[in-house]
Amino acid sequence: MGTDEICDEIQQAYRDSLPLSNNIDELVEGTTDNFPIKRFTGLVVITGGEPLRQQIEVLVLKLIQRFGCYVQVETNGLLPPPPLNIINKNTADCEGLYIVCSPKSGKINPVTAERACCFKYVIAAHSVDENDGLPVYALDNSLGKLRVARPPVNYTGTIYLQPMDEQNPQLNERHLQACVRSCMQYGYRLQLQVHKILRME
Repeated sequence: MGTDEICDEIQQAYRDSLPLSNNIDELVEGTTDNFPIKRFTGLVVITGGEPLRQQIEVLVLKLIQRFGCYVQVETNGLLPPPPLNIINKNTADCEGLYIVCSPKSGKINPVTAERACCFKYVIAAHSVDENDGLPVYALDNSLGKLRVARPPVNYTGTIYLQPMDEQNPQLNERHLQACVRSCMQYGYRLQLQVHKILRME
């Protein structure tokens, strides 16, 4: 089963769990009306499955304009981001919409690649490309034998690497060390899933 089929199954299960209304404004109103505070100036991350397969424009705009949030959308890069003029590549601004591209296949939509504020990869010790320190396959998905997509050649932004978590201390240590080596050798940034380290899953 390929990534697209898995995403289709996850998305269908998610859609089946939603209220019956198909009106995105109604769904967003129902969700945001119950926020405990009416102005939240923090980061909201939209992830899971593939968020760009959903109609997220209204939700993103309301989070930014009504609640004062800044929004990060994590995508696998196959689809283009919403056509919004609030996409921001400078994360230090803490405003607007940020696109984080975490490729899972051999290609990236050119618009997504151009508008991404950063790229993120998960590293497994046995799947590191010696030429660039990035993973050969995404999340050890070697079924298609396609090398996972890279940022564009002229990309100068940040690339984050996360060690794969296999819930096995010995394997996780190997993945972490491979991740650290790639970061030190190629100038990538190490990113740790602190909630997993603190066992807050």
